[in-house]
Amino acid sequence: MRATRLTKYAALAGALAAPLSVASPASASGPASSAYGIYAGGALAIPAQPAVTSATQPHRKALELPKNPVFNLALFTVEAKGHHASASVLDLKLSHPGLKTKLPTGLLSAQAIAAKCDNGVGSAHLADISVAGHDVPIGGPPNTDVVIPTRGFGLRVTPDKQVQNPDGTLTVIALELDISIGGSIQTIDLASATCGRADGKPAPTPTVPGTKSSSSSDSAAAGGTPSTVPVKEAPRPTPVPMDLPVTG
Repeated sequence: MRATRLTKYAALAGALAAPLSVASPASASGPASSAYGIYAGGALAIPAQPAVTSATQPHRKALELPKNPVFNLALFTVEAKGHHASASVLDLKLSHPGLKTKLPTGLLSAQAIAAKCDNGVGSAHLADISVAGHDVPIGGPPNTDVVIPTRGFGLRVTPDKQVQNPDGTLTVIALELDISIGGSIQTIDLASATCGRADGKPAPTPTVPGTKSSSSSDSAAAGGTPSTVPVKEAPRPTPVPMDLPVTG
């Protein structure tokens, strides 16, 4: 049963990541492409993992996390090759140890979260996303912030976050969560892919449309509502080449 489930998830992960063309070593130039499944900064700290970086040859990792106090069973798949990168997360349920009393049903659940970067152009795919019990609207333009109604703290979600980096590459984060009490105290990135263009030119600068609410009536959080003004991008987390055991 376990093997069957992993086979099914692996097939879905491959479908979300494909198609990706392979850049030959002779044509690859500029910064290497990279991808990771999850990163968390703040009270809940998780290094970027599973993570891959590759300038030429294809590099892929798959990681299944067993059930634990923070994650439910989830499958992470990441791949980088030449000027292409992808990352996907399947069947994820996430809790935050510091918010269990405020969010008894959990922080996030998702059937599928995926990011793809292809020759400096990014895209994201999300399916059945729920944050703090609220459905997250998907399909809007990149960098559209969604404010989730909460009490006692601020919760902002950004599907399809896209950032142009100083080296000219583009980073796509399929889903970013930001928790605030006065100021940001926790960020969680899910499915991140970074790549550049084969011609060495900078990737197009993504637009920032602003912030909207996940419901018609916003509830003001004690920590304040996240700003609609674009915030200067923080440094990207450095992928850490650490692998957790894959259960079987």
